[in-house]
Amino acid sequence: MEEKKTGGTAATRAKNKYNAKNYDQFLVTVPAGRKRKSTSLSKVLVTKAGMNLSLLLLRK
Repeated sequence: MEEKKTGGTAATRAKNKYNAKNYDQFLVTVPAGRKRKSTSLSKVLVTKAGMNLSLLLLRK
């Protein structure tokens, strides 16, 4: 039986390498049941600010 390679295709590995080098990422963790409320709140804030969530978070 052949072992499968991990990590995806060459293109996927290249994109992941580029993203790791050029971007910081973070995971937002909320208590169970709070995702809907948090998502709704972020949509309201984004709509009022007239920008997407990424731009809102990057705003100084």
